[in-house]
Amino acid sequence: MSSEPVYDVIVVGSGGGGGIAAYVLAMKGLNVLCLEAGRMLDPAKDFYPHKFSYEWEYRGQGKPGQYGKLPQGMGWKIKEWTDHLYTIPEEDPYAVAPGSKFTWTRLRAVGGRTNLWGRGCDRFGPLDFKPRSLQGGWGDDWPVNYDDVAPYYDKVESLIGVSGGSEDVYNTPTGKNLMPPFNPRCGELLIKKGAEKLGIKVLPMPLAVLSQAYDGRPPCHYCGACNHGCDTRSRYCSAEVLIPKLLPMPNFTLRANAAVHTVLMDKHTGRARGVTYIDTQNNLEYEARGKAVVLAASLVESIRILFNSRNREYPQGLANSSGTLGKYLMEHVAFNSIEGYFPQLAGRPTTNDDGPGEMCLYIPRYNYRDQGKKDYVGGWRLNFYTGCGSGPGPGAGLPGFGAAIYFYFGFYYKGVVNPSQVYVELENVAREEILRSGGSLSHHHGVGKIRQSFLPAILSPAALEWKRDLKRSVDPENIFGAGNQKV
Repeated sequence: MSSEPVYDVIVVGSGGGGGIAAYVLAMKGLNVLCLEAGRMLDPAKDFYPHKFSYEWEYRGQGKPGQYGKLPQGMGWKIKEWTDHLYTIPEEDPYAVAPGSKFTWTRLRAVGGRTNLWGRGCDRFGPLDFKPRSLQGGWGDDWPVNYDDVAPYYDKVESLIGVSGGSEDVYNTPTGKNLMPPFNPRCGELLIKKGAEKLGIKVLPMPLAVLSQAYDGRPPCHYCGACNHGCDTRSRYCSAEVLIPKLLPMPNFTLRANAAVHTVLMDKHTGRARGVTYIDTQNNLEYEARGKAVVLAASLVESIRILFNSRNREYPQGLANSSGTLGKYLMEHVAFNSIEGYFPQLAGRPTTNDDGPGEMCLYIPRYNYRDQGKKDYVGGWRLNFYTGCGSGPGPGAGLPGFGAAIYFYFGFYYKGVVNPSQVYVELENVAREEILRSGGSLSHHHGVGKIRQSFLPAILSPAALEWKRDLKRSVDPENIFGAGNQKV
């Protein structure tokens, strides 16, 4: 192993967590080494935001069978635009316990998953930090509250650039230094009018996409292809916003293609003294020394490193004296592709509704005041997306061919609304465990494969009532039908 300086801090990962951590620490004058398992991307060569489906050999879907059987929720991510960016499960598989399902999205590159992400930046509210004491007695309260975290929300929003509204509603605080929100699409305005008739607030979605020039970056040009990468730095990505500011600094070192394997501990002090990592280009192992280590390699990868770091002093892995490492993780509960249709929009002229590549409006959680009347705790918010896009959307499932299918497209497609993401705040419905597998599985760089084990959710009467209430909330007659008017 080659000689290394002793860094003040070693940051593992360069994405949403690692990029920010490295930036803050280096700006404070610390000598920072940032280790990233993936390569440095070139937006001009690696992103294809302006390439249409018909320009790809397989219309963007990839050669049949090329990606194997993708887990649920990954089919829309891995396509010809992105198959060189995301880790394809069949090429680097992870094990799943019998009867379990898990979709693990991996993007190993400088910037991590901020290269391709949803860009939603709404804040937790006061109640979200105190679910046990303020929301029905379930879960556990955070050791901090909203007022403790609010100044850091402000700092992050100013650093990365966020567009959104300025109106606060109950438990949905907003930043005061945001750029103007994006103009809603026609269908979004219809939903807003319908929801307001029901007394439900609809707000501009806070997005890490620039509605105006900011910090030397141009505004969004509305190509709508953020899921394929942005070649103008108009959405936040740590590789394009923070790393360029860090690279000229003498106290910052970025080392790409470095897959961290273990955290090294000083047995005399009980403190971290560095890490070992695999150079993915030559498969040789190296050691980096540091006074502190920040693990920001994503949730699952960071846990894998802690398990890999077990030794005589820490036989169960680091930070695992309680035996709960990798257990009781909270995952987003999301139900996708609930579609509605506005007949009043049928047959209108085709318009470019790409916008910022995300919804411009959303419905924040509104059913807090019903807490005593419900048979369940928690609630939901509704994200919705409408308008014409470059893909077939629901048209892919319409009957007919040639002139017949054209009729359906022209009449039906422009009125489609898709509340594609219903994010749910729900506790104690499912427990998730991430377990480091035994020696039979080995990662292709030798850092140990992951086995996912999930206990299936058992729908209690309360959970079933929650499901029924959610279904009533997205009933077209309630929200979509209430907006049955011209715009």
